[in-house]
Amino acid sequence: INCGWIIFASSLNSNALLVMLGGGSLVQTILAEMTFLLLAVVAVYFLISKDMPRPNYAIPSVFALTMLGIIFKLRNPEQVIVATFSNTTIIATMIVAKTCFVFFLGAIISVSAFLKYRPDVNPTGERTTLLIV
Repeated sequence: INCGWIIFASSLNSNALLVMLGGGSLVQTILAEMTFLLLAVVAVYFLISKDMPRPNYAIPSVFALTMLGIIFKLRNPEQVIVATFSNTTIIATMIVAKTCFVFFLGAIISVSAFLKYRPDVNPTGERTTLLIV
């Protein structure tokens, strides 16, 4: 779980650094959207990587929780966010965060269900064969 928070905090800090360096709203929005994509890739890696004996559900769960935080924060954004970004950008970012939340939960449920009904997983949850990645 700590690894998930560290990954998310690091991505958030890169966005905060851009703000400190005076990055405009367009650049901040692009970096935020790239961060969402990076988190999705990392979540999928931890769920299906052949480098681990079983999926790590904690990392995508942490990402899902952080998306909820973003969604609730953008429902009533602070004044600095309203002053920096257009209403359209705020709504679009909230939609992307909602999409990521659904993606993370869906990925967790899908991998869990897939492995539950897979004949090549032993009772402890360890894979006896590896997934593709």
